[in-house]
Amino acid sequence: MKANQSKHTTTHSQNPNKRNDHEASEERLEKIAEELTTLALKRLPDGVLRGILTAQEEDIRQEAILLALTWYLQGDRIDPDKPVEAWHAPRAIAGALQIIKRDTIKELFRKAESRPRMPAMPTTTCHPVMVRTCDWPTPVMRDLCHEAIRVALRNDRISALSAAMAAAVYVHGIRVGDLAKRRNVCRSSVYQHLSRAKPHLREIIETIEVAFVDVI
Repeated sequence: MKANQSKHTTTHSQNPNKRNDHEASEERLEKIAEELTTLALKRLPDGVLRGILTAQEEDIRQEAILLALTWYLQGDRIDPDKPVEAWHAPRAIAGALQIIKRDTIKELFRKAESRPRMPAMPTTTCHPVMVRTCDWPTPVMRDLCHEAIRVALRNDRISALSAAMAAAVYVHGIRVGDLAKRRNVCRSSVYQHLSRAKPHLREIIETIEVAFVDVI
């Protein structure tokens, strides 16, 4: 009986410590999101880009913050060819800005080149609500979620941390439990961020037109 009581007491006494660890981890996530936002604004202030990227600073910053924060949540390496290094926010945001600027240039050129061309295969463009969600190809669903997250973040409808949580789960397919373990936070914390983001993402997706190729 005494052994059981001792075991119960020990288990119970560990719970406050575990909760404190989770709370500390959640506070660290918030601080990292704020730090990345500050660093992105310092490294890429408004009005510095010219040429095809003129006036794209805000969008690039938001994308870079989202990417860098997603790296942290996933525990990914910034450079897969190098050994795992300790998290370093300035290095992360610098790498993210470089990647996003490169990808933005590619996307702008791709759109410019594709305008005069006819589609290579039959395509039906329609409103997403006209097609059942279960009929959407996985890549289309992920692209829609990613675009909705970008729009919501750009318009300050969700925080950078909620956007990164949503991207990790809805775009990259990481399970909530796995994400919580990687960052030592409660599953409920991840769900809270998802619940904050979900209504905005759903509303944005309902306004997006998407091209389905050989789907309907």
